[in-house]
Amino acid sequence: MNSTIEIRIGIKSNYLSRFLKKNQIGKVHALFRSSFTIKWNDQLVHIGSMQQPLSAYGLAIVEDELKAILAVVSLGDIVRLKAEEILLYAKGRLFRFPTRDYKSINLNISDCMRKSPSPEWQLLKTELEKHNLLHASAVIQNEFDRSLIEELMQKEIDSTQEANRYISHFWGRGIGLTPSGDDFLIGYGMMQAVFVKQSYWMDALRGSLDKKTTTDVSEHYYISMLDGYISAPFLELISAASSGGEQEQIAIIIDKIMQFGHTSGLDTLLGIYTAICGKEADARQKGLAEVI
Repeated sequence: MNSTIEIRIGIKSNYLSRFLKKNQIGKVHALFRSSFTIKWNDQLVHIGSMQQPLSAYGLAIVEDELKAILAVVSLGDIVRLKAEEILLYAKGRLFRFPTRDYKSINLNISDCMRKSPSPEWQLLKTELEKHNLLHASAVIQNEFDRSLIEELMQKEIDSTQEANRYISHFWGRGIGLTPSGDDFLIGYGMMQAVFVKQSYWMDALRGSLDKKTTTDVSEHYYISMLDGYISAPFLELISAASSGGEQEQIAIIIDKIMQFGHTSGLDTLLGIYTAICGKEADARQKGLAEVI
């Protein structure tokens, strides 16, 4: 008989709310040093510590309980989802996650931006410029990579065909759970979702998803972003910058993001910076009085 351990305390992205109400059987999809993922059909859920940033498609639990699970869980272990409760079977133990009782964290970009009807991005741009992202990011491996990014910094996208030129080049480029090229495209896409001026970039991303030519983790970051949800640290950054937050506050959030992965945070920040530059350049070319 399985010994049952109930994981009573947790938080969850509100992006998962509808999915967690389904009844499904899945399995442990991937194991990392301090987190793991579960997959049900095409849905991935990331389970990490409450001391870590909350993923757009994640939930988080107390760190000691997470360590206890990671000590016994294996790839392919069966996971049931029933009425908002996750049941994980691992080496004679049953771990119960009553997610209906977990605090829901709103990671929706649109909801964040409703609080800032007239955002200004100059402070965020200035802070990002301090980190020389074009040099520090792993996205740029050659002069052609650099030229494409510098082009994007000088304009906004005018068509799906134009968006595809950049997306097809950076999509899935690099190594790791989230290749650098994907991180860059997701960062750029976050700001397109914020600007809400055109859907060309998002339409092109949706078309690229059909090809399934990148990692599962990247794919789910794309999917959640296209649905309007991003990971907590980036929402915190965008919220602080768009609502006129203090320069020191924005700098602290950027420093935290820069620690993500090997270069994942840097690569995503470069995408954010590129999108802001493009919006600013487009406004200048149109002779608008308020640039950004």
